[in-house]
Amino acid sequence: MQPHAHLLLTLREVTPEGFGNKVREWNSRALLQEWREQWAEAVNEALERAGVAERVDHRTLVAQGIDREPEPKLGAAAQAMERRGIETVRGQMFREVQERNAERALQAETVAQQEQGAALEP
Repeated sequence: MQPHAHLLLTLREVTPEGFGNKVREWNSRALLQEWREQWAEAVNEALERAGVAERVDHRTLVAQGIDREPEPKLGAAAQAMERRGIETVRGQMFREVQERNAERALQAETVAQQEQGAALEP
């Protein structure tokens, strides 16, 4: 289960008189990527200061070169039920993705070992 956040921001500028016109540039994908990158940097600096080894990456799995299926979001209600031992549809979807990812990782490890073994043969 991946902790995450959803942020809702206004596209309207705030002026001394209150909310002004919409600033459409704030809705650009480039700016969103910039904000995500800055957020990841801030989180990683905080993790480093706290002595935590884990790091976050704002990029997609594909952009990171990670070959695995994204895990679906459970949601607060399903997560609470799963913690109490009650299986949910969302929880089952999550477990199925985890199984497929484990199988994918096992296959990749097997291929890597075979390639390493082939490289060592005369």
